[in-house]
Amino acid sequence: MIENIGKVPFEFNINLNTVSRPGLLECSTMVGKVLAGEKFKITVRFFAGIPDNIREMFLVECSHFPAERVAVRAVGIYPGCLLSFPRSDDEFFAQRFDQVRQQLEQNKVDYSAKFHAVDALKLMPPIPAKFVDKEKVTIKEKETFVMEVEAECDR
Repeated sequence: MIENIGKVPFEFNINLNTVSRPGLLECSTMVGKVLAGEKFKITVRFFAGIPDNIREMFLVECSHFPAERVAVRAVGIYPGCLLSFPRSDDEFFAQRFDQVRQQLEQNKVDYSAKFHAVDALKLMPPIPAKFVDKEKVTIKEKETFVMEVEAECDR
């Protein structure tokens, strides 16, 4: 919100040149004029592009005054969808599944990009109440290890 508490109207300009990536922030109005005693609402939209904690800053330039810094702190997240499609070679997948299951049980998978189904489930929002019970899909805690094994098999 830009407020003019003075008696003279002034023009403002939103400067996004300080933002690290183009397209990360978008403002509803980039330039405008605020009359004396009036307020002007600016809506800032955030488009993460990456799932990460993001800290950015942009400038609001009002008339001849020094630019004011506006800090934006946000967390970029992405919705997820877990799908299970039939596999073309079930025999090969069954062999690979047993092999990967043993590796995971013995903690032999040691790279940092390992899929963690339990963590993914914690981040999922609750299913809205408007869905009928028969349409709800729930994942039980004991199924998460199977999900991890399947994800590793597909890599």
